[in-house]
Amino acid sequence: METKNENYGLIYVLTNPCMPNIVKIGQTTKKDLAQRMKDLFSTGVPAPFVAAASCRVPLDQLDKVESALHKAFEKQRVYKTREFFSVSPESVRPILEALESVQGYSDAVSEVNVEIENATKADDTKYRRENMDFLKMKLHIGDTLIYIKDASITCTIVSNKKVDYKDEHGVSLSYVSKLLLGRGVQPALYWKTKDGVKLIDLYNKQVVDETTEQFAATDAAIAAANAEYDKFKTECQ
Repeated sequence: METKNENYGLIYVLTNPCMPNIVKIGQTTKKDLAQRMKDLFSTGVPAPFVAAASCRVPLDQLDKVESALHKAFEKQRVYKTREFFSVSPESVRPILEALESVQGYSDAVSEVNVEIENATKADDTKYRRENMDFLKMKLHIGDTLIYIKDASITCTIVSNKKVDYKDEHGVSLSYVSKLLLGRGVQPALYWKTKDGVKLIDLYNKQVVDETTEQFAATDAAIAAANAEYDKFKTECQ
């Protein structure tokens, strides 16, 4: 990510599918927010973070801006020494957009999502998130998706990962989103169902459900192993 002014840091808002209705509001002096998100994906976090919003701020204002945001949402702070808040990304995003317009720095989210997508093509498979599967997200073939920025723009689901858009058939939603925005983005952030449900929310719910199922299966396997061990000890007595 390049800018004419390199003397800046990033204020970011991150979400995590395993922490619904909670955002992380923080800062980094790294120019690469994707790398910061990767750093945060430690062994204690079940799923990677997703960039919901970000803006570039001059380094000498970075602490002040972060503190102001934390103070603004202090009542929604999950724990006083942590940067997690029980608010929606939409509550914070307008503030960052206002800062962006004042400072003249471009939003970094789209660039971050492109970098994440590129990074996950490498060998770091633990950081990878599965591509959207409409059927796993409880959507159906024939369902209409609506572009959030312009409700007159729609596409139709034709398979688990493909849509029809205008005269183009069987294309990816990423492709359609890039046509509309002129850059690579995470498409789930820009589309919703006819009922007004954002795809990012459906996708995050799918990840949470699958993670919960995996944990339940692991717990069941551990319980079965413990039962076998107890049986073995009893037989050996």
